Amino acid sequence: MQIANCKSPLYKRIFEDKWKWITPETRLEKIPGTPKKLLTLYAALSKTKDIVFDLVALDDEGYEYSFKAIEAIVKQDEGSAILLHCFDNMEEYASNIITLEWNAGHPPEGNEFQYNFKLKGGL
Repeated sequence: MQIANCKSPLYKRIFEDKWKWITPETRLEKIPGTPKKLLTLYAALSKTKDIVFDLVALDDEGYEYSFKAIEAIVKQDEGSAILLHCFDNMEEYASNIITLEWNAGHPPEGNEFQYNFKLKGGL
């Protein structure tokens, strides 16, 4: 199974980032959080210019580094990205913000979900 487009410039980008010690032979379980997340995002973006992603479990530095790397790629490729985020400070970088509240903050009863979308900014 091929997880990345080998012809894309993003295919080797993880080896050019600030983690010079990562090589194609590096085992995935040896790669820490931020570069591992970037590896998966670069693989996805090597196949498409539009992405929905999260940056859960990264520290502040890794979150910001990853966000800015993806933002630059999306702008360069004229794509789009939806970040499912958990850090309030990233709102300053967004062109639009959609807030999703579900079931007034409580888990859904049965399988029924009720969504309330709130859009900040214009489309």
